[in-house]
Amino acid sequence: MQSALSDLETSGNNLKSTLTSLQYAWQNYGLITDVVNQKTDLTNDQMLQLVSAMPDMQQYLKRTTQGWTLESGAMSLIQDSVTGLQDSYIAAQQAMSNDALQEAAVRKNILWSDFQNVQSLAQAYAMLAAQTSGGLQISIGTSGMLDMSSLDSDSRLLMTYAQNKIMSDKAQEMLDQSTYGYIFDKYSIDELFDANGEFNDLYYQMRDFIAQTAPTELEAFETAAEAAQAAKQGFMDAAEAAEDAKQQQEEIKRQQEDIADNQALEKVQTYLDL
Repeated sequence: MQSALSDLETSGNNLKSTLTSLQYAWQNYGLITDVVNQKTDLTNDQMLQLVSAMPDMQQYLKRTTQGWTLESGAMSLIQDSVTGLQDSYIAAQQAMSNDALQEAAVRKNILWSDFQNVQSLAQAYAMLAAQTSGGLQISIGTSGMLDMSSLDSDSRLLMTYAQNKIMSDKAQEMLDQSTYGYIFDKYSIDELFDANGEFNDLYYQMRDFIAQTAPTELEAFETAAEAAQAAKQGFMDAAEAAEDAKQQQEEIKRQQEDIADNQALEKVQTYLDL
């Protein structure tokens, strides 16, 4: 299990890094292009944001009297970021196929096929919290990923899987959009960016993902966990009510059978009296 967790954590961190890099590149594609073409310069703040999101860009930065410019090789990094995302996506998929995950789900009394279809961290949290005494304690780590060090080994493994699955889903969407270099087609650039220069669909999808890993998501975790516990109790109450109803139906059936038997006996007795 420790090996499976290590593989998940490593692939998850790599996937998050490449997602962040590609998101920044697409969101700022127009700016990077203009800087490379010497139409404008980067400010210090823009330069720091660029290096933070795409560390490899540092090798192409050049100081000018107006700020910072980028050498032509910077454009290749944007294409490389697509390749990097593809590689990290494949590695993440391989890590998520480990049999130890299904075994952990079985120990947690969770249907593995259901857990594989989780669409949010809150949903995964609720499923696990409903099966864990005392709930789950999760915080946000310095890397922006969930800090699950206080969880039991099975919960940590499954929540790490859920985190990676959500990122993998976003990666798949971005890879689909980048097929055949669509993002680099100069005739489609205006269609990809809105009036604020933000990358349309994928930008907002990525923003949704970032929101999922923000501290406010933990409130949703707790709410979802409480809802799951309430639902679980509701299911138990419903099952108990169904059992009572079944017993009542069986009793009514027995009474009806007794009545039918008595009526049959009365008919026989009437016949005999004749």
